[in-house]
Amino acid sequence: IFPNNTNKIIIHHLCRYKMLAASSGSDEKESKGAQGGKRVQVDWTLNIGEEVYDIITTRYRKSTSSQTDIVVIGMRTLYTLSETGEITSQKRLDYYPSVVRSYRVSDNVKHQNLIVGSFDSALMIYSDPKLVWAAKTTSIPIGLEIGTFGGISGMICILDDAGSLSLNYLGTDPVSNPV
Repeated sequence: IFPNNTNKIIIHHLCRYKMLAASSGSDEKESKGAQGGKRVQVDWTLNIGEEVYDIITTRYRKSTSSQTDIVVIGMRTLYTLSETGEITSQKRLDYYPSVVRSYRVSDNVKHQNLIVGSFDSALMIYSDPKLVWAAKTTSIPIGLEIGTFGGISGMICILDDAGSLSLNYLGTDPVSNPV
């Protein structure tokens, strides 16, 4: 992520791990130069036009044929990108997000849901790309993980802006046909 000083244009570069690993070595010809290493080749570049708070890879969209989606949480938008850098979907948010994580709903479901934390001290849960659950928290989540604690799976571990850690559990499944 490379923000500029004016925070108006944000350009994101994706480099494959193989390219980064290969660029860490140096050839004799290149080590004589001022750079002292190989140059990293960028696979694709995308200008989304807003600040980015978090980027994750997951299988989010049911309708895509790819194995992995790149989910980008911007200042006011949730983007889903393909592996080639094309925007496959975007959802305008009516709140300021702080963090995003994905979690598997069950073993027999291939896609994953997203939990988005907000600066309004709330958690929003999305399932392809519909909001299916919302819950208020006691603080602003800036770190978020899903895990198993005390034999209970699906516990939401939240790190807040003051450094406090809390374990949360939503308790029930959301209603399948919300009003």
